[in-house]
Amino acid sequence: MPDRRPHSERPTRDVRRRDPSDVQSDLLLLVDSITDYAIFVLDPSGRVVSWNRGAERLKGYRAEEIIGRHFSVFYPRADRESGKPDRDLAVAERTGKLEDEGWRVRKDGTLFWASIVVVALRGPRGELRGYGKITRDLTERREAEQSARDLAQQQAARSAAEAAQARLEESEGRYRRLSERLERHARYLAEATAAMAESLDYAATMGHLARLLIPALADWCAVAVVEGGRLQDLAVAHVVPSKAALVHELQRKYVLAPDDPYSPAYVVRTGHSVHLPVLSGETLAASTRDAELSNLLRALGPRSAIVVPIRARGATLGAMSLVYAESGRTYDSEDLALAEELGRRAGIAIENARAYGEARAAIRLRDEFLSVAGHEFKTPLTALLLQIQSVHSAFVSGLVAADLPRWGDRVGKAVRQGQRLERLVNELLDVSRITSGRLTLEREEVDLAGLCTEVAERHAVELARSGSTVTIEPSGRTTGTWDRGRLDQVITNLLSNAIKYGQGKPITVTVAGGPRGVTLSVRDRGIGIRPEDQARIFGRFERAVSERHYGGFGLGLWIVRELVEAHGGQVRFESCEGAGSTFVVDLPFEPG
Repeated sequence: MPDRRPHSERPTRDVRRRDPSDVQSDLLLLVDSITDYAIFVLDPSGRVVSWNRGAERLKGYRAEEIIGRHFSVFYPRADRESGKPDRDLAVAERTGKLEDEGWRVRKDGTLFWASIVVVALRGPRGELRGYGKITRDLTERREAEQSARDLAQQQAARSAAEAAQARLEESEGRYRRLSERLERHARYLAEATAAMAESLDYAATMGHLARLLIPALADWCAVAVVEGGRLQDLAVAHVVPSKAALVHELQRKYVLAPDDPYSPAYVVRTGHSVHLPVLSGETLAASTRDAELSNLLRALGPRSAIVVPIRARGATLGAMSLVYAESGRTYDSEDLALAEELGRRAGIAIENARAYGEARAAIRLRDEFLSVAGHEFKTPLTALLLQIQSVHSAFVSGLVAADLPRWGDRVGKAVRQGQRLERLVNELLDVSRITSGRLTLEREEVDLAGLCTEVAERHAVELARSGSTVTIEPSGRTTGTWDRGRLDQVITNLLSNAIKYGQGKPITVTVAGGPRGVTLSVRDRGIGIRPEDQARIFGRFERAVSERHYGGFGLGLWIVRELVEAHGGQVRFESCEGAGSTFVVDLPFEPG
């Protein structure tokens, strides 16, 4: 029967300790029985001193074939030549253990992927007695992992190829669409250029251009051009004709002179395009407190817009607005590039039309001038020739001696006609000098009041013939450093005009000195200048009256202005139709 007494009460047996050699023998049997791992021992120099059945199965060597050989035989040749076996032992000796994976070589020369552990074996006093080495074959696992990696790479490559194919197809589609779009753009540019070349009336041309762009590039198009220093609404077209009037109203009241940075006025001011890809007419309408503007925006419903400058030779001549509304389309960067090119070509068309208009105006002005010049030269020349012929006949016939005063008067008339011709020629020469920059001043001390008296005395005959009188009213300092001959011209032209247009009424010449200069004013009480003519009377070949009734080239006041400004002064006038005119010249005493 079993002993049921407590363990502590049982009798003690005499158990002998096992012999250490027996334990070591059992251990060696255990190691030798392991066949999945190669387990063996190396001496301190790396030579094999033990070998288990697992090592024999894994590496192919029997114990008697491998014991005593250096363990480097298990390494591939490249590793042996690089000294890896010795490095591995050095690491194990230094750190106590080395764990590694890598290729190893069997007896038949085949390679396998191994997991290796090398342990430094030390005696009781810490001396190195050798190394224990455990090796496991991981080839199948590695191959499985490699197969998985290869499969993943193949799947990734296939996915990448499919994605690349999709991108290629998308690119080809984009390219095809882009080519079609560029072809359309080129066609629009060609048509627009042809339309703008049809006429030199740029208002009609811009209207044609605006209509041409509807509906291909816009639901509405508006063109504004700078004229007379202001931005003017020039042309509008809308895909719904009845809405064109609304666009005109929007342009006229709100768009051409706004404060916001998205308007044609801003584009003209800066020379930069504005691109608004997405707009909401309803949102814009709700954001303004102006009821009329709100109604216009709701009615027009803009969805996307481009505003580009109309430019030529570096100058901004106007702006062109393209807007999508009813179609719901939007503008992109390619549309912006096309619109900017259209703006550039529109600028060239406007510049050409204006240049043509200016050339025609210049030709017309030239023809008018030649007609006037022919008349102006012919009248005194005819009178001069008649007087000279008369005097010549009198000399030949001996009549001069019989009536010297009469023939002396005729000679005086001939002299005055010659002087008139000389004055006309000098005016033309002055135009050439002034426009070419060859006008020079010979300054000297001049008494302006005294010079006015001299000029008035020279015009005594004309004054008597017209019935006008001249009063000279000097005050203050009237002496300065000026070109006497040129100021003589200024006074002569102003006084001649006063006599010509004064209708026989009194003329007052005032010369008043001030702290820095003198003011000369010539006042007549004649026909005056109509308000619509006042802006142009200082222009070349301009006159406010018909040359049929009042002679001259229309150069007198232009020359006056140029000569006064050459002295650093200014000229201005006041006039009331039917009540006469006053021309005022301000001259500094000294050159600036």
